[in-house]
Amino acid sequence: MESFASNEVILYQEKQGNCGEHYMVKDKEGQVAIYQVLEDGTEKELEVTGITTEYLPETDKINMKNGIEVNGKQDLNQLIEDYE
Repeated sequence: MESFASNEVILYQEKQGNCGEHYMVKDKEGQVAIYQVLEDGTEKELEVTGITTEYLPETDKINMKNGIEVNGKQDLNQLIEDYE
């Protein structure tokens, strides 16, 4: 319960999971690939961008092997633009 008054009760609910805008960016065969993280934690491939990982900084290559978590389309687009 968030608040309570004689003429109003405000309830809220917290849910586990994601909002549908959780992404993972990974290296797939030398290219930047985008995956959507589903509610059950599995990943669905959305796109292989055609951006090569060959010339990325070593730190980014390592992070991509493990997967870079991104929340929201705006942050995803910014990350992809940084790699172009």
